[in-house]
Amino acid sequence: MSATVSESASATFGLESYSLLRGDWLDQILKRLGKRGSALAAVLGILITWLPLLVLSGLQGLDSGYHVRMPFIYDFNVNVRFLIALPVLIAASLVIEPRLRGAVCHFRASGLVTDENAPAFEEALKKTRRLRDSWIASVVIVLLAFAPATFNKGMGLVSAGHSWHTLPNSDVLSWAGLWNSVISVPLFRLLLFRWIWLLLLWAIFLWRVSHIDLRCVPTHPDGACGLGFLGETQVYFGMVAFASSAAVSGALGNELAYEGQTFEGIRVTFILYVVAVIVVLLSPLLALSPIILRIKVKGLEEYGVLGSRYAHSFDDKWIRGNPGEPLLGSADIQSLADLNNSFGIIRSIRLIPMNKDLLIGLGLPAIAPLIPLFAFSASGKGLIQRIMDFLV
Repeated sequence: MSATVSESASATFGLESYSLLRGDWLDQILKRLGKRGSALAAVLGILITWLPLLVLSGLQGLDSGYHVRMPFIYDFNVNVRFLIALPVLIAASLVIEPRLRGAVCHFRASGLVTDENAPAFEEALKKTRRLRDSWIASVVIVLLAFAPATFNKGMGLVSAGHSWHTLPNSDVLSWAGLWNSVISVPLFRLLLFRWIWLLLLWAIFLWRVSHIDLRCVPTHPDGACGLGFLGETQVYFGMVAFASSAAVSGALGNELAYEGQTFEGIRVTFILYVVAVIVVLLSPLLALSPIILRIKVKGLEEYGVLGSRYAHSFDDKWIRGNPGEPLLGSADIQSLADLNNSFGIIRSIRLIPMNKDLLIGLGLPAIAPLIPLFAFSASGKGLIQRIMDFLV
């Protein structure tokens, strides 16, 4: 869809200020930081979560010394989480927000929303906006993010006294361990829970839209009654998939490095996690299944009647009758073929507006963090041998 068409539709519906992401706490921070808000916010996130851990662990000799089994700079979990996953979660807003806004505008630009059902569509937008701005939801997210810090010392996999989280041979939190438990990890949770909440809002909006009498056409070439564009929008949530999988990959990296775990031992865990991430990110599209199923069933009935009428007319004219015109070059044959193609499109309608490109677009970012784990678990000759085994 072109930007001009989307902007025109947005103006028609008064959607120029509508967004699932605009207005929340992170959006306010990005606005205050100016045009480079996402980049500056990502840097600020690192300065708040990761840098104090480096400084504080260094002051107590827990950064790279031999006092503990797992010093700070060799902790895969914390470094991947705050240097890679956290900045990606922040920068994802810059990519996903305009796509969601464009998808909302596309409902009007494509004719799915007409003048008759426009009020119902606008009401769905208003209800979703009110839910987005709910202070109760914000409070719950903050509590879920920060409450665990009261009970969790954040020592992770390595036992007390053997990681930078605690003082050597003690269960007393180090300065860095305290900052990690009270500030760094809760802020990361806050960003992650924010995306989970926004994904839920998107699902709720699509569910409300599915109850509107949209002008869907069963023979639309996208194979989803004209709703295929939503699958193209969903693929951008791959950034969230990458960030969350990177954080899990860092934790599994610690298992490989410090807990004696093997790649084979964590493979099932990671695969199940990747599948779960893909399912969660695809779940908003499930809200559209009822309307797609309804349009498909109706289309099969209507085009079935049309097909029967045309087939009977064709049979009466060319088989049982005497048309008095040559069959060669007749448009009747092509019309019959076109009708058959239309019926085939309806039969192949996908109940979920997704395709293999969407699965790849979500799957690859989720799987990518697995590659360093594979390389880490295979060393020297073993790694080369595995590569040769795959090639030959």
